[in-house]
Amino acid sequence: MNQYPSFESFANAQIRNLNELAQNTMVRESAIITAGAIKQRIENFGDDTDGVKIESHSKHRFGAYSASWGKKRSEKGRQTAIVDLNFTGQMWRDWKPVPTADGWGATFVTKESMQKAKENQAIFRTELFGPSDLEIKLGTNAMIQRAQKIMKRK
Repeated sequence: MNQYPSFESFANAQIRNLNELAQNTMVRESAIITAGAIKQRIENFGDDTDGVKIESHSKHRFGAYSASWGKKRSEKGRQTAIVDLNFTGQMWRDWKPVPTADGWGATFVTKESMQKAKENQAIFRTELFGPSDLEIKLGTNAMIQRAQKIMKRK
């Protein structure tokens, strides 16, 4: 148990603890919102970080995919109009907001899904999982909203 020489030092220590807690809560909220927006951008719109449609570089295509992968997707009942990086769904289930050394971020939490993500980045030759300008704004707005809620507490 901590010993404090005065009530003032105790109060200041508690304020520091609350500040850290509030700051962590705000950054965590931002990571949750941003990670969800990144997933939604790719799954729903097939856009890379810069807002450009993700497409195969193959000369022979089936929808937005290479002919062979597009055919396989189609045979399994998957759409081929946009690249959504969602075949089994496992990679996206492993996309999570996580604490980092600096606060919070988002990553694939299994080695298999991290490898799939790296392979997808190499195949499509574009940045896929970084936040877009809009996603950064959404994350920032989430932090501001959380800060306002914390400040309104009595």
